[in-house]
Amino acid sequence: MMSAHSSAFFFMVRIVFPLLLICSIHLPHHFTFSIDRASPSSEIVDKLDTVPVRDILDEVAAISLGILFAVSDSRRKGIADKLLEGQLIAPGLHSGPIPLVGWPDDLLHGGPSFQLTLASLEHENLLLKEFERSGDRRYYQAARDRILAFADWEAQQRDPIGFLWNDHAIAARVSVIVSLWKHLRGDADATSVQKEALVGLAMRSGELLAKPKLFTVRTNHGVMQNIALLQIAAAFPLLPKSEFWRDLAIQRLELQLGYYVSEEGVVLEHSAGYHLLGTHLLATAARLVRLNGMTPSARLLEAVESTGQFSRLLLRPDGTLPAFGNTDVGSHQTLTVIPDVETSKPNSFAAPFSPPSETAALFPISGYALWWSGSPAPTQTVVAWANHLRHGHKHADEPSLSVWSHGYDWITATGYWPYGREGFEEANGWAGSNAPHSIGEPAGSPRQARLLGAGNKGPLRALDIEVCRRHGMCVRRQVVQLSAERLIVVDDISGSDGGTETIWTTDPRLTLRQIDKLKFAGSAAENGHDLHIELASNVDPEVALLRGSSTPFAGWVVSRGLPQPSDAVRVIHRGRNAAMATLIEISESSDVSSIHSFAKNDSEDWRVGLRHSGGDVIIERKARKVSITQSAETVSLTVDDPPDMVERQVALRSAMNDAIDRYPPWRDLSAYHFRLYVMIAMLWLATEVGILAARNIIRERTWLQLAPLGGWIALGFWIHHWYLI
Repeated sequence: MMSAHSSAFFFMVRIVFPLLLICSIHLPHHFTFSIDRASPSSEIVDKLDTVPVRDILDEVAAISLGILFAVSDSRRKGIADKLLEGQLIAPGLHSGPIPLVGWPDDLLHGGPSFQLTLASLEHENLLLKEFERSGDRRYYQAARDRILAFADWEAQQRDPIGFLWNDHAIAARVSVIVSLWKHLRGDADATSVQKEALVGLAMRSGELLAKPKLFTVRTNHGVMQNIALLQIAAAFPLLPKSEFWRDLAIQRLELQLGYYVSEEGVVLEHSAGYHLLGTHLLATAARLVRLNGMTPSARLLEAVESTGQFSRLLLRPDGTLPAFGNTDVGSHQTLTVIPDVETSKPNSFAAPFSPPSETAALFPISGYALWWSGSPAPTQTVVAWANHLRHGHKHADEPSLSVWSHGYDWITATGYWPYGREGFEEANGWAGSNAPHSIGEPAGSPRQARLLGAGNKGPLRALDIEVCRRHGMCVRRQVVQLSAERLIVVDDISGSDGGTETIWTTDPRLTLRQIDKLKFAGSAAENGHDLHIELASNVDPEVALLRGSSTPFAGWVVSRGLPQPSDAVRVIHRGRNAAMATLIEISESSDVSSIHSFAKNDSEDWRVGLRHSGGDVIIERKARKVSITQSAETVSLTVDDPPDMVERQVALRSAMNDAIDRYPPWRDLSAYHFRLYVMIAMLWLATEVGILAARNIIRERTWLQLAPLGGWIALGFWIHHWYLI
């Protein structure tokens, strides 16, 4: 017979196990955001009134990591005036005005990009900039009151809300804190309470940025976190942990340089836009190291120089970039360089840029080829096959092609689709590029890209790339540049189970017309040039001209942050194996080439015949030779084997893996936690009801009261080793 005392003991044991399970789920999340929240001493705050000098604060405050949404003075003033009225407008990020009611409600409007600007205090930053431009203290007072209200509210939080403690948001608002501080410390009306609140916000930001679990080691977000720590250390050098944060930022940045930038000077984030950002971030980091009284490492300075060189190849004369990866097609970019290594002070240059001279640049480790031609006009052709596992901003796009001249992206990709907007997954998938792929193939399909060969001789250039999937399908794309504005692309597809798809997307300003099933032409009214696309295939393809299509996704280009409808040619091959030749030609006259024959025996034995008023042109490949015959004259080049890259690629991969092992990625699983808490409570209740119902049996076998403990242990193992992984 079981005593009342033993029954109570068993009951307590059965309560303790589920409670311990709940604690094992919650405590790691709790400790992730558990930081030192001590307030700064009044003595330190008083000393920070004069240290550092104002020039350093001005420079640190000018280093913005936020998302800009008002670049002109006139637009900024209009937005700032609305903010004074309690109305928030954000062109390109939100469709209409939003009433400001205070924190945390103001954090939760709109999509992810908009919420990031709110959490970054970018709107308050705009008010401060307008105050500096106009001298109108109303802007300063509004920014001060909102930032200090944010500081008071943020100090009370223990769990993340929206983008409150997002890595990018924390890093971006540091410059805003510094911007307010440089004015607050010189404001005769400022109180010690206000100063302590703002410095306290800077200290908590430093604690979060330095937290190992919150360090995003894989991507540019980690670089920004290190830059923000260097900003805090430079702007608030007397804080107890400023020296530690400075040293930590430099150490972590050196760790990231092992894989963030290749030895070829390419930021390995699969994107022209993020490469240019990386160029700016690294130059900024070098300057901040100087502002902290340290000397940038030779490795960092070398990365600044080499990324700048690649940026010069990417940037067109008008400041635009090729649209591979997360890149906005219409934005006009600036280039950040360091002219003087001794000071490491960066300078930014805007368009127009001088186009590179005749160039056939190959970056085999990074996965890019850039061709520049000067005649009849500066023309840029980019081929991308980069796929660096675990690096950021990867689109399904290998191998893809882009062609630019005369200010037009004649052949392009969709680019940087806004986060949270319908079509995001499709734009980042295969339909956002012109790479051949299986119909319905997921963006993350396991695959391996290989450069098989490259060659150039004068204006004649060739590239040979193969991308094979794990299930056996292979795409081999060969790009042959006949002249600056005439290319032949030969795609050889084998082993496809469900057919293949290729989508040729064009500049939104073009209007394509379908001449016949396999011929298309489009005019650029501004400069009188035409685009000619013609297809030839060894099997009969399905061809459609689409514009702004959602189903299937095709015909979209993101320009200045907004998806724009564009014309696209969608080609489908239903067979298991297929070969297709595509002619791409830009011409000022109607006298363009036309494909009259296409024959292929294998991937290194094919022939394309073109008809032109100046005489027929034959393009042939025989083994490693590509030749062009025109007017009884033949020009040949050799498609050379690529250099051996295995050792260097392994080094990059090892550096990335070692860094991730040191700083494992953290995910906010609080939504899953709540479900688990409910499930555990219900299971406990069901177990107790079962024990109560079986009390007669349990009286004879008291050990059965502890039988549920094995179930709790098994459940805990499943939760931590399967469900939350």
